[in-house]
Amino acid sequence: DHSGAARPFLATSWVIHNRPDEVSSGGPNTGGIKAITYNLRQGVTFQDGSEFNATVLKWNIERNQHISGYVDPQWKAFNWFNPSTQAARFTPSWNLSWYQYDLFGLGDFIPVINKTEIISNYVVNITLNTWAEPVNSVAMNTRVISMQAYYPWTNITMIGWGQDPAFPQDDPATYPGHMIGTGPYIFEFADPTVTQTLKANKNMNYWNRTALEADGLFSPTEFYIRMFADAGARTNALLAGEIDSCGHILQVPISDLPAVLA
Repeated sequence: DHSGAARPFLATSWVIHNRPDEVSSGGPNTGGIKAITYNLRQGVTFQDGSEFNATVLKWNIERNQHISGYVDPQWKAFNWFNPSTQAARFTPSWNLSWYQYDLFGLGDFIPVINKTEIISNYVVNITLNTWAEPVNSVAMNTRVISMQAYYPWTNITMIGWGQDPAFPQDDPATYPGHMIGTGPYIFEFADPTVTQTLKANKNMNYWNRTALEADGLFSPTEFYIRMFADAGARTNALLAGEIDSCGHILQVPISDLPAVLA
């Protein structure tokens, strides 16, 4: 949330399984997290109508781990780490000696998550390789998409609306659509050349819709995302009222604040 605390959403609650406090050559190791058990929310469906459950979450976690370590190295920093940087903190019970390195040609890098186990249809247990990992970090770095829609592309990086010769996204006979998730908006189109605009429409069946919209969230039935060449163009569009919000704008004089807030 806005304070930085982890709040339940697709998981209703979680249980943290701590490591024992131990002394390493680098000093005392405290606050270790060996595993996290997540209780998943029931009744959540993806935009294609398929169910969100433990099987789907496990598939997403393992898929993210694979593509970030092999197909899409730019995500490696979120899902992999080099244990040699933490060797001074190794203890008798946590030293990563059990792990086989170089699974995907990444040298000494190993995944943050050791394994994901299905306890029941709505309960998963995630065991970590790191000494400790924040609960919200484990959850936020897992992009969850429809297993039913994307299973044939398990080992293929999804790059949104962009193009990849290895991924025929423009073939409607094979590709199910763009980023089918559980959220309040469904991708419609992106035009990066002519209008430089992306459009999404309201998903009328997303979880907790009534309560969220009662709080003023996700009320628009559609929205557009404009693409700009640089921060100057974004800033000018915001000041002119052409767009409602944006990030990474230039510094503006205090006299322009009313235009920014309008």
